[in-house]
Amino acid sequence: MNYPIEYKLADEKSNEQQKDYITSVKSMIILQLIATFFSQYWGEVDDYYYALCFMNVGSIIFLCFYVFGKNYNRWISSRAVAEAVKSLSWKFAMKVSPFNGLDSDDEKLLKEKINEVLQEKNGYKECIKDALEPNDKYIPQEMMECRKKNFSDRFLEYNKNRVADQKEWYKNSAEENKKKDGIFKGILIVLMIIMFAFTVIHNSLFPLATVVSMIFNLLLWMQIKKYSELNKLYAYTTHSLSKEYKGCVSSSNELAEYVQCMEDEFMKEHSQWLKYKN
Repeated sequence: MNYPIEYKLADEKSNEQQKDYITSVKSMIILQLIATFFSQYWGEVDDYYYALCFMNVGSIIFLCFYVFGKNYNRWISSRAVAEAVKSLSWKFAMKVSPFNGLDSDDEKLLKEKINEVLQEKNGYKECIKDALEPNDKYIPQEMMECRKKNFSDRFLEYNKNRVADQKEWYKNSAEENKKKDGIFKGILIVLMIIMFAFTVIHNSLFPLATVVSMIFNLLLWMQIKKYSELNKLYAYTTHSLSKEYKGCVSSSNELAEYVQCMEDEFMKEHSQWLKYKN
């Protein structure tokens, strides 16, 4: 389903900030690993002195971006805005509380609710106001068409394009994070064994310092990506959605209760990341 333009803007901003955040971390790790390797074998060679200084300074700069930068907070806040707008849009399209009145009144209310979401995020609206297109129709036609359907058709639309879609996303994300968590833990174990072997053999030709640095940076990467935490969170959300899932409803009131219950489940995950950020 198409959503109001605020969703698109917040989604794009979230993806952009996430990309910048991950890029700064990757750059810091790569430069630090290269600098460690070079310093172990060519640290006293004058020809490589400036290159080592450049790599160390570069890793420090990216470290500052990681520690003091606002990309992470902006990423999480933008994602929260996007998901809040999406949730309001589905409630509007399903014609459930608080959007169960006349179309004209509910359109106005939706605008107010979305503006409230934007203002709650420390003036987030000011960050995207230049990108808003006032000449565009505010409410996508698809949302308006959905409101015209009877409650059973709206229910089928909601289950297919909202609930089933989200369940599939959470399920796949949980499996992907579980797989990556296992892979990186396996690599970590191998590196620990190599480090132990290098320590016992004690040969100056072995890159022990580089291996230690790889272990440290791998742990840092796993902590940043949160593979284990995300696996558990997404698996729990998938379970919760399956438990609350309904195959049919018998009235508009039952549909309203179902939509509210499901939207609460969807927003729980984003609320947890906002609490973590704060």
